[in-house]
Amino acid sequence: KKKTSEGSIHSDRSPSELVKELRKVSNDSVFDSDSDSISNLTKLNTEMNLQPRQDTVNDWAGSRSPNRTDSDILSFHEALNELDKQAESQKRLTIQSENRALLSQPVSWEETAEMALHMWVERDTREACHINETQYCQDQKLLHSKRHKVRCSACKVLVHTSCIRQLYYHGNICKPTFREIKQKVKDTTVNHHFMQRRKMSGKCPTCGKGFGNWKNFSGRTFEGISCSWCGDAYHIGCFSDKLRDEPCHLGPLRNMIIPPSWIIKLPKIETEQDGEGSSSRGSFERRRKKTSRRRSKRNSSLTDDRASKYFTVKPLASSHNKPVIVFINPKSGGNEGAKIMRVFQWFLNPRQVFDLTQGGPKFGLQLFRNCPNLRILACGGDGTAGWILSVLDQMEFKPFPPVAVLPLGTGNDLSRVLGWGAAYADEPLDNILMHVEDGPVIELDRWMLSVWPNPEIDNWSEMEGKDDVPLHVINNYFSIGADAQVAVEFHESREANPQKYNSRFRNKFAYSKLAGQDLVLRKFANLTDNIKLVCDGVDLTQTVRQLRLEAICFLNITSYGSGCNPWGSPVVAPGQKFGPQALDDEMIEVIGFWSTTFPKLLVGAHGERIAQCQHIKLHTLTSLPVQIDGEACKIKPSIIEVVHQNKALMVRKTPLRTSPAPLRDVAPSYQLKVSVSKVNLMQYEKLHSDLYEIRKEAVGLGLVLTTPANTLKALRPQINRFTKAKEFGKSPQLSKNWQYLDVASSGRLDRVFQILPEQEESITVGDMLCDGI
Repeated sequence: KKKTSEGSIHSDRSPSELVKELRKVSNDSVFDSDSDSISNLTKLNTEMNLQPRQDTVNDWAGSRSPNRTDSDILSFHEALNELDKQAESQKRLTIQSENRALLSQPVSWEETAEMALHMWVERDTREACHINETQYCQDQKLLHSKRHKVRCSACKVLVHTSCIRQLYYHGNICKPTFREIKQKVKDTTVNHHFMQRRKMSGKCPTCGKGFGNWKNFSGRTFEGISCSWCGDAYHIGCFSDKLRDEPCHLGPLRNMIIPPSWIIKLPKIETEQDGEGSSSRGSFERRRKKTSRRRSKRNSSLTDDRASKYFTVKPLASSHNKPVIVFINPKSGGNEGAKIMRVFQWFLNPRQVFDLTQGGPKFGLQLFRNCPNLRILACGGDGTAGWILSVLDQMEFKPFPPVAVLPLGTGNDLSRVLGWGAAYADEPLDNILMHVEDGPVIELDRWMLSVWPNPEIDNWSEMEGKDDVPLHVINNYFSIGADAQVAVEFHESREANPQKYNSRFRNKFAYSKLAGQDLVLRKFANLTDNIKLVCDGVDLTQTVRQLRLEAICFLNITSYGSGCNPWGSPVVAPGQKFGPQALDDEMIEVIGFWSTTFPKLLVGAHGERIAQCQHIKLHTLTSLPVQIDGEACKIKPSIIEVVHQNKALMVRKTPLRTSPAPLRDVAPSYQLKVSVSKVNLMQYEKLHSDLYEIRKEAVGLGLVLTTPANTLKALRPQINRFTKAKEFGKSPQLSKNWQYLDVASSGRLDRVFQILPEQEESITVGDMLCDGI
């Protein structure tokens, strides 16, 4: 075969065809050795990139002897073996490509969607294939030395790619995610979806014995059977086939799971020409055609055609149900979003988990807009949450669904003020879902920002910058000046070199570096000379010019710049000009900064308070950088107006307790003696999914005196005394960089996780002593 410069092999004929012709020509050459056979053989050798020895070819042409040497015949055998290997390799690649075609893409909402298809994701694991004991898997092992493994996100079954077809042949289908319209369902119950598992945890409800047989340490044998919906698990000997027909209770997340009976796939819509002239169909077929034509007319008037053309949602109203739809950006958090999306597909119905890179949130919102008590979980940064809120406004969604935020971005200021923390660490995702269900709903002010050219500027069109801003709705803050310039430079650098900004740490380091440069250069020392500021009809231009500010921020929430609070906590007293901030007071705070203010914000200082108002009008006299919720750009001289638009409903995260409180009858001021223990980081990472082992490995530090109403943040100074060495020259009992641990008992497993420092203020000692550690 001909080889290109890249090393890949190309040929017009397949290896099998070359093998046949080479066998024919080689026989003619060895035993007939005429000139035509020699030329054909030379042509084949050239096509196969084989170089025959010239002396052998000349010998054939000169002597025309039928007797050839063993080495000559061996060269032909080597060529035949090489082509046989190539034919086998091509056959293997064909089988692999067919198996990869079975790997499902994101959940399909098209007409070709099937009910119980697996959603495969490639996995590199030593766990055995689900059909490892069958002869088919053993035969495939002989044919394919290197076989990839894939795991279904919805039911957790693991197979080789070459065994996917055989898995369906054995009847191991995935859990159903919708129903056909032909299926008449009288209730919304869901049957169990039992699958055999090789590794399990917990106890069998039939015999009371736990899983985790030492004989199954390698994961080569099945240990039990569990349901993909509710998690109920049994030993294989304790399992009864009658359980398959029983309705599934869907586990602890039953109120948030959208059952398959709600999601209906519509039949194929036929055109008017389909079936015309067929008298056998009768009047029933004509009535069906009219219905199809009416449906097609209805579909053409809707915004998202897929949401009504192939699928519809018929929910069952209930005060207990709080269905959750999850929107997630798989690329967020250093591609951590893709792993989180697969876990949500396991806990919930995969059709209520949406990938934002596949068309945005509008399709999912349009599909489930009729679900009562709907809640939304936005997994990403503040930009992801703002995107979903803007789409809800565009759709005029009523009633407005509460939105929770799982922080996967960099700044995450909105998630901080809502109690979800600065970044997602390792808290179990089923615990997160329970927070979404039980979390209180609060209101968040949202502000409309309008921009138009400044008519006072003569050469406006020739000036540098953009005509408009990237966003027109403010959820967090809007700023102009030095901090916006840092954001502009950061975004330009990230677009030019995206490979350098692939983690939160690198992003924050680059941002801090740019901020330090501007701190020294003071590029916006004359910012106030180029603006006019009017708040609630009061001209504050002279005030800001006297202060010589370098940046002005219009703040809606209590967090700015990755957790700082530039407004601070003003004292509430008679005669005070400013009051404390609130998310729903329909007031926006105006704060001024100097370059030296930004590092002080990190240690608890606040900026220069200017105003609390409901209407802002800002005139810029030159091109200036601005940023809205982290989206930055440089705009031409403009008139910017900010007015209150509406209020969004958000879900606040509060401490979640799953066991009765033993301190229910104890007064909040009662003195408690609490024992404090520690585990090191290596032990935690190894045993964080086993509460019993964590308790067993913990080392006691001592006792602290506290009250049930005391917060973990207030308790921290008392525990810090263990960070000091008792004797000179000895290491302390506890390192200075320590964190609290909590436990989630959500029904499927007891898992220990870290409490983030910003969450310590909202958790009390009484909450921890309920069922925490």
